Amino acid sequence: MRPSVENGAREALENRQAKLLYLLPIVAAPLLMFAAAFVIIPSKWFALRAGNTYMANLGYGAKLNGRDCQVLVYGDSTAMVGADPKVIAKKSGLTACNIAEFGGVTLVSGTEPVDKFLSQNPRPKYIVFLYAPEGLSRPFAWEHVGFFEAITYRVREEHTLGTAWTLATHPGPTLGWAEQGLRMALTRVKSKPISDEKARVRERDLGQLKVVNIPDLQSCSMPTRLYEPDPTWIAGLRSKYSGNGTTVVVDATPVMNCDQGIPFYQAHLAGLVDDLPLPQYPVTDYADEHGQRMHMNAKGAAKVSAMIGEQIRAMQGGR
Repeated sequence: MRPSVENGAREALENRQAKLLYLLPIVAAPLLMFAAAFVIIPSKWFALRAGNTYMANLGYGAKLNGRDCQVLVYGDSTAMVGADPKVIAKKSGLTACNIAEFGGVTLVSGTEPVDKFLSQNPRPKYIVFLYAPEGLSRPFAWEHVGFFEAITYRVREEHTLGTAWTLATHPGPTLGWAEQGLRMALTRVKSKPISDEKARVRERDLGQLKVVNIPDLQSCSMPTRLYEPDPTWIAGLRSKYSGNGTTVVVDATPVMNCDQGIPFYQAHLAGLVDDLPLPQYPVTDYADEHGQRMHMNAKGAAKVSAMIGEQIRAMQGGR
């Protein structure tokens, strides 16, 4: 080969190598950051610096081992803030625990938190599923719920091929989760961790995450969400968890007495849930929590918890 041809080939090879070296960090950096998200976001370091009490207490039920919970409550955030195990225990005469999470956890992980609890603790006598009326439907678009905490829970607690497949088939929410989490980590890298008291608040209250320091709602300003309940999914809860000494209760979270969706849910929940007619509370039993629908304050939580306890007591024959 003539020198000029050899020089040309060498220059072409060097140009290709230079382009590859230029592109390598551009391609590798996002991939490395994405991988880092799976290490940082599920970590205890992140949970204690995420800036909210819920993240510090995420997955409370997964931490329980050998706990005697004769009444187990699971559901969405309305159950997490509303169901007080101490009141339920007082009314029913049975020990109680609340392992509910935000509604997104049910969408992303189903009832895996219940399954994990059952694998690590004695079987309860009663499992109470408590969801907002619209939460008794099964939406398939993750964008319709808050999925950040839900994906964090899944990545932290479920190290399975099923988790990998679920995230791979929902690339938009998964990438959004990684971006949001890394951004939060960067902004809080020098921040102090949340206090030990706040990090253990669900443990202190047997799983309830109480609404505190938030004013009462004064008007029925929350938007009504009309989602038709899924009879198959509700029946599946009963068939999956009933038996072996366990009775399943499915309740719809009480709604504000001015909610325009009351007639819709009264009709569509008939024969599906155990607390019909749908309980209705004054708006002042709910917290004015910046758009969070149906999060009860202490007054509302005391009422719904007493309702659950009395249901259980009646099922025991009023003992």
